[in-house]
Amino acid sequence: IPMQATIRDIARCVPRKETMPLFMQNISDMDMIRYNAFCSCLERDSMVCRIKPDPGLEQIPVEILQAAMEERLPDEIRKNAKELHDAFCCRQDNIFEKQTPQYHIYRQGALMRFAETGRLSDHPWCARAFTLRERLDILQYIRNRLMALPGFHLHFLKDDDALRCDEIVLYEGKGLSITKPDTDYDPNHTHAEVLITQPDFLKVFKRFF
Repeated sequence: IPMQATIRDIARCVPRKETMPLFMQNISDMDMIRYNAFCSCLERDSMVCRIKPDPGLEQIPVEILQAAMEERLPDEIRKNAKELHDAFCCRQDNIFEKQTPQYHIYRQGALMRFAETGRLSDHPWCARAFTLRERLDILQYIRNRLMALPGFHLHFLKDDDALRCDEIVLYEGKGLSITKPDTDYDPNHTHAEVLITQPDFLKVFKRFF
């Protein structure tokens, strides 16, 4: 909106910056172990509303994910492999243990690409593509185990074009994560993610979802 007032004039009408609460947290600079531990805390006993083209890492059986990473893990992560394994197990155990509902929205086209290529839309930078056998096991795991949980809800969009490739996840009462498309969780490259924590915004997004 064109206006004559300067930023300094406008600033007189709002609280001082140092008194404003934090609205958004940048979480893009974490390594894989810290990142998964961070996600585990957000998911723990919270309702999760996820808009993502295809399965998330927490929906991949840990042994399959570990096998795909075995050949490519850098030394700095390999020496802490047990810690990374425990972080993935913690996230997966929470899916089965918690009572709060989980809602997931996929794109049919993205899931078909995963079935054909073995690569996720946010495939980890240190993991090879999943083999055909692994893809079958992953899809059966989602269908036969996760979808059998009373609180687990999986939906597909009727129109793939209605959803961009961004990943948007609401952790009720904790934050709304927005991740850019084609992230690979490498903090040195394309992983760009923020967590919006403003309470009123979270309530509005929950109603929208």
